[in-house]
Amino acid sequence: MTSSWETVATDNGGTIYTTGIEEHKDVVQAKLMTIAAQIISGVDVTELYSPERVVQVARNMGLKGGLSFDLTNGWDFNLQTDRDAAWNYIVTNRPLMVIGSPMCTLFSQLQNLRKISPEGDANFEVRLENAIMHLKFCIKVYRRQSSEGMYYLHEHPATATSWQVQEMQELVQVLDAIFVNKVISVHLD
Repeated sequence: MTSSWETVATDNGGTIYTTGIEEHKDVVQAKLMTIAAQIISGVDVTELYSPERVVQVARNMGLKGGLSFDLTNGWDFNLQTDRDAAWNYIVTNRPLMVIGSPMCTLFSQLQNLRKISPEGDANFEVRLENAIMHLKFCIKVYRRQSSEGMYYLHEHPATATSWQVQEMQELVQVLDAIFVNKVISVHLD
């Protein structure tokens, strides 16, 4: 079914381009169209656990890019003060989209073989608990985004064991989420 774009003025003088969502029977398509319409209108994007990538692309497209929080630019989320500062930034600046890319190394299938191998990894459990702490911080941000009517994107492989963490399972079941399982290929010239 086709729909026409409708222009709606916002309170702050901007313009949002919406579609006749009620005309669509496919709820996922309608939600994706809503996200696309809001992005077109010039929204904030903030990245967690990522150097400035998507934010820079957003700025290059004329959108309002937020901060990118990553070790490479001075943010150490092992420190509670840095997590608090990032949280306060998100609460204050209300980015429409937060992209979370917490470390996934310890959630990979190959890493999990290390914990059962004869030589093992004496520090595996400590490192895994640290990775779970970072994952839980992202989940806290995602829950806030959802409760505020905003969006988040969690970037982890579909096979990562992070999806089995209790808080992630609760997030998946409680919140209205769209899951995309995409194989990403890299082409080097």
